[in-house]
Amino acid sequence: MSDTQKLLEFIYKNAEMGRKTVEPIKNMNNSSKFQSTLDRMLSDYNEICTDADMMLKESGVSEASGLNIGEKMMTEMSLRFSTLKDRSVPHLADMLLKGASMGVTDISKKIDELKNADENAVRLANRLLKMNSDTIDEMKQFLTETAEV
Repeated sequence: MSDTQKLLEFIYKNAEMGRKTVEPIKNMNNSSKFQSTLDRMLSDYNEICTDADMMLKESGVSEASGLNIGEKMMTEMSLRFSTLKDRSVPHLADMLLKGASMGVTDISKKIDELKNADENAVRLANRLLKMNSDTIDEMKQFLTETAEV
């Protein structure tokens, strides 16, 4: 597998993890302002997954492999456990902020590691990197928010 394909697989998997986290959080939320941010995030993750999958197909990979069943289950169980007692906007925002921080670190390392990836794949990785950086900044405003409908 080429560096381009590896980077695109990573991008897809990272964005899918974001999707699998944001989707259930949307159902736990009670803030219209937070909901707008979650809707935009979900749309962005979906777009990045679509773009990565399309680029993978163009490179000869039939479809992105994404998260395996174990990773999906771990993500779901971790989210359920973390929100068992606290579904407040500040708690949900903190969870997303931490996930985006891990995303920034992981994407940055992967871009550096896969130096031979083509410029379109790197551009998509940088788009995901910026999205995660923006998410960190956006989530900070919700860390002290009280329930608002």
